[in-house]
Amino acid sequence: HPLCLHMEGVTEGWSTDKLEKLCFDCTDTFDGAEKGLVHIEGEVVVISNIHGQYVDLCKIFDTYGLPPRRKYVILGDFVDYGSQSIECFYLLFSLKLQYPEYVCIIRGNHECAAINRIYGFYDECRKRCNTELWKTMNNCLNYLPVAVIINDKVLCVHGGLSPDLKVVKDIEEIQLPTEVGDSGIITDILWSSYCPTSCGFHESPRGVSYTYGSDVLETFLLNNHLEVLCNGTKAEPLSNKTGLSVQGKVISFISAPNYCGEFYNKGVVLLFTPEKSQPSFLPV
Repeated sequence: HPLCLHMEGVTEGWSTDKLEKLCFDCTDTFDGAEKGLVHIEGEVVVISNIHGQYVDLCKIFDTYGLPPRRKYVILGDFVDYGSQSIECFYLLFSLKLQYPEYVCIIRGNHECAAINRIYGFYDECRKRCNTELWKTMNNCLNYLPVAVIINDKVLCVHGGLSPDLKVVKDIEEIQLPTEVGDSGIITDILWSSYCPTSCGFHESPRGVSYTYGSDVLETFLLNNHLEVLCNGTKAEPLSNKTGLSVQGKVISFISAPNYCGEFYNKGVVLLFTPEKSQPSFLPV
């Protein structure tokens, strides 16, 4: 595949020294500048759950254009499972550093050392560079916001809502950098999942965070003058093979086609425009 970063001259490929410098440059730049919640306006492409499938990430940029020709939101989970999480990290943070107004990277539940220690990122770093660099990259991930609002209409999070989350200001007040704990508002935003047939919050069958019902969703959207919640929950998009699930005002999707080489699903990215809160669904 003709790698987009070579064609566009964003970077000439990673090395241990370059990756370490990128992390330090990012933490220096992000320190005090990033908030828990980011606002972005205009025409925006949203990518979710690329999970180390670097060739597919490059295909997206090749197809839809690199910044500054296009604005992007990365909805977390770009490491683990796939074999090229390092390349995904390097490309995304290089773009973020070069075009901060055009690239917003938010945190998924795998952008956490306790999780990516288990599901592939640590082992990839151990084999291809070193574990100290894995620690350095995870420190960089601690600076990522956990939510973005697009065009004052669409809330994008990797997971969902929290019993501790009443207004979007609660997200804005999250202090960065931060670790992900076993519970609390950050953990819920990264892990909780929507259950349209239930009411209220209930313990999640995954053993972390909660599920939340349609009443919770409707109240939150109404109180915060929002119209849609967009997330990276994978279960339904994988089970129906389309890479996409639309349940009322909740859109869940995955951008990695044939996820983990096992699911034979399609990959999808979303294109939001200022004119409407419902996106166009674009193929990967």
